[in-house]
Amino acid sequence: MIELQKELTITRLVRRLRGGSQAWQVQCEDGRFYVAKFAGNPQSNRSLANDWIVSHVMKHLGISTPTVRVLHLPSGLQASTDLYFTVGDRRIPVHGEFHFGSMYPVNPETTAIFDFLPQNCFGKVENLPDFARTWVLDKWLYQTDKRQSVFARARAAGGGFAMRAYMIDNGMCLGGSSWELHDEQLAMPDWNQQIYRKLDMNGECTRFAADLEQMDGTFLTGAFDTVPQTWLRENDRRCLTKLMQSAQSRRRKLPQIIARHLTSFATLGSESTPKDFLSGPPLGQSSIPTLGESASSNLIRNTKSPASSAFAG
Repeated sequence: MIELQKELTITRLVRRLRGGSQAWQVQCEDGRFYVAKFAGNPQSNRSLANDWIVSHVMKHLGISTPTVRVLHLPSGLQASTDLYFTVGDRRIPVHGEFHFGSMYPVNPETTAIFDFLPQNCFGKVENLPDFARTWVLDKWLYQTDKRQSVFARARAAGGGFAMRAYMIDNGMCLGGSSWELHDEQLAMPDWNQQIYRKLDMNGECTRFAADLEQMDGTFLTGAFDTVPQTWLRENDRRCLTKLMQSAQSRRRKLPQIIARHLTSFATLGSESTPKDFLSGPPLGQSSIPTLGESASSNLIRNTKSPASSAFAG
């Protein structure tokens, strides 16, 4: 059961972020920072619905992902001349009161967020199995973009240094704006794929797919039913119902779907990893440690670096 919370009012526009949705880093009335994806963005309002649905599904399944909220854009900020979408050579003002927000897991003004880790830091990531589970989820809910993740420092059990991964940017799941689910192997650019070689992908994915197949599907119904009406066009609610039924049908066949994809993985050879086994490329985080340094100490030294812009999509 998804507990809906009152929308949060945006109090400050911090900076524009990179990515197709042309999102912004904002601060809200609760003092926390969010990635705001605005209604009417170039990826369409369906991308907001997709982000909302898949984020709630991830939360239910225990996959590490940021909390999402509906954000209220007050008229004073809406009138800002800085707040617009760029489409070709046109600037289109942002309209509407209610938008999508994904909360930063840490304060981005004081704590570094990394969009890429070198291999000698993978052992410090406390929730590596989430990458395998998310791969299964992306196959089930037809992620049409590369899988994005970010990393932030966490308290290790018993003290010491650790990192935690957060799965982000689900706007291109569910077929993106098409709202269709397919089963082809998507070709993605290689990057940071070695993280999957730290996992028993066959075992993790097979177990998780079997667990998903046996679950009560009401968690999925709740995620679809709570998409804010303000993001939807006249026939979109009906389309969402059809999409949810398709997702439920795929869930019941998920072990077979995942087995096919894992077989394709095996045929690539021991030196390869599936091209869609991805985290994001480094998109400007200056404090990423290099392989020639002590990775742990370098990450600790740079915790006051500005946050990466990879948190948007």
